[in-house]
Amino acid sequence: MTTVKGKSIKLASATIGFRTQKDKLVITDKDTYIKWCDDNKVAGYVVETRTIITPANEYYEKEGKVPDGVNVEKGFEKFYIK
Repeated sequence: MTTVKGKSIKLASATIGFRTQKDKLVITDKDTYIKWCDDNKVAGYVVETRTIITPANEYYEKEGKVPDGVNVEKGFEKFYIK
């Protein structure tokens, strides 16, 4: 027996469906992004040699704008089997 709820279908032995993936920010120009963080008084964006994307994600979610040195990879529907 199958039942349909939202974007998934429950089967006898599994559930299949689609999940919407969020937009993903990707640092494309590290120096420009670090300058943006400095200009906007963002703390904790560099740990050792790794640049942290969290401040960019928070800014994007709050303001709807993409920081300098960062691009957006648009979200998409992802098929899954559970």
